[in-house]
Amino acid sequence: MKINKNLFKALFYLTIVLNLVFVLQIFGSLTEKELSVFFNSDALYLPSIYKDIFIDNSGFAGWHLNAAPNFFPEWPLYFTVRYITGDFKIAGVVYSLIYVLAVNVLTVSVIKYVFKRIDYRHLILINIGFALFLHQYILMNVFYETAFLFFVGFHGGAYLMALLSLLLFLFYLRRGKVIHLVLLLIIVFLGVLSDRLLIMYYVVPSLLILFFIRNNEFRLRILFSSAASILAAFFGMILYNFIKNSEFIYIIGLGYKKFDLAKITPAFNNYLQTLTGMIEAGGVELIIVAVFIISIIAGTGLSLKAIFCSKAKIGNLFLEKVLLVFMTGYIVIVALTPVVHGTFLGQGHLRYNFSSFYIAMSFFFVILFLLERKKPKISAFVSILTLALVVAATFSAIRNEKNNDTIKGLISLSNYYPEEVKLIDEVAKEHDLQYGVGNYWYAKKTTMFSKEDVRIYTALEDLRAWLHVTNENWYFTNRKGKYGNPRFNFVLLNNLNPEGEFFDKLHEKSDTVQNGNIEILITPEFGYKNWKNLYLLNEEN
Repeated sequence: MKINKNLFKALFYLTIVLNLVFVLQIFGSLTEKELSVFFNSDALYLPSIYKDIFIDNSGFAGWHLNAAPNFFPEWPLYFTVRYITGDFKIAGVVYSLIYVLAVNVLTVSVIKYVFKRIDYRHLILINIGFALFLHQYILMNVFYETAFLFFVGFHGGAYLMALLSLLLFLFYLRRGKVIHLVLLLIIVFLGVLSDRLLIMYYVVPSLLILFFIRNNEFRLRILFSSAASILAAFFGMILYNFIKNSEFIYIIGLGYKKFDLAKITPAFNNYLQTLTGMIEAGGVELIIVAVFIISIIAGTGLSLKAIFCSKAKIGNLFLEKVLLVFMTGYIVIVALTPVVHGTFLGQGHLRYNFSSFYIAMSFFFVILFLLERKKPKISAFVSILTLALVVAATFSAIRNEKNNDTIKGLISLSNYYPEEVKLIDEVAKEHDLQYGVGNYWYAKKTTMFSKEDVRIYTALEDLRAWLHVTNENWYFTNRKGKYGNPRFNFVLLNNLNPEGEFFDKLHEKSDTVQNGNIEILITPEFGYKNWKNLYLLNEEN
């Protein structure tokens, strides 16, 4: 028995290592197209902030941040990694490794803390379940959904904060120590300030504990923890709105109406179509959706028993019942959040609720543990299943390495130079260009990857500055930092279709240069008085 325990303990740590190996193998096998997705303008949000503040010395004032600014944990974690690695491309890989490890460890920690009798076999299965999401790419080349684990600032931080909040919540319920309540309050406060999705990721599911208010032993802890979560969220929102309304930095609006009733039905249909597409794709995607559905159905039944049937044999410990209800609530609430908001348009919007799949996968193996506890006869089956999946995961890692040279791929990633940026650099070098304006999806990528120090800032069709996730000071003269005095002399025409009075004035005195699929309009020098008023530098201001 001890040999078996030690064996499964070793395999548990092996599966954590394998998950990290899978992450490296994914990054080491990305194609040019997939690298373009991973380093798209949205994903360059934090890398560009770091560069602007710490390298270009432009300062923090004037920044227009995401609607979810991602202050915690992303900013301190990414900035530390970026400083140590010295390169934003490598930092993206290291950050992803740390994030995957943190999510994996926190998930296991929560479940192990509550289910004291759970053994390493079930924890191994949870790790293997997590590996399935990495195999969306490894086995099926579905990169975008896998990449939600890797993107910096795509609400992954809110999921991490939710897991940490849940662990502190459970600590407080079991031990009743004030320090855990205080830490919970701090984490929820920082989490909501950083990403309001934490309200749906943690605060709302945690309030389901109020169903257990009749429990005399835990009543005060239930009330205190619920009150702490609500107060922390409330003050987090107050500070969020204060920052948003300040004139030091800005937080962009959501751009849509929340709880838009007219859009709920279309959003729900879009969500169903996305799930249907995953089912039709088969393989890993089918397994993920099947587990998701099973977890909702089984979790609903277990939760109802936990709440209304005190004698139900689902685990006599109070924390077990609480976690069952929380996890079920999390899966449903988080899955439906962008649907109820009316904002779910397709696969790309899985960024808002992808974590419901992760919780469902872990919950599925918790259900298996509860089933084995009730029916010990299936213990041998669980052991065989665990060993088989560990062997399969190990062979997957070996096969991946045979098919792809991970080290070579990672070196290639560190030297990644987008083709469109290379073409822009060639024109810029030949015609002495540095500052220009262009489409959002070209602008930030060019600014971050250019080897000729080319700076392209986002503009609308009439060339007014579009201040979406940028520093407004980039556009104006006599500002701080290395690029504090821009003199614009070109317009990147790709995907911009410029028009308007000022553009017509520029166009009369401009030349168009084509390089591959890149089209650049070389113009007289111009500048910005403010975000909507432009002027030619050879004219009076």
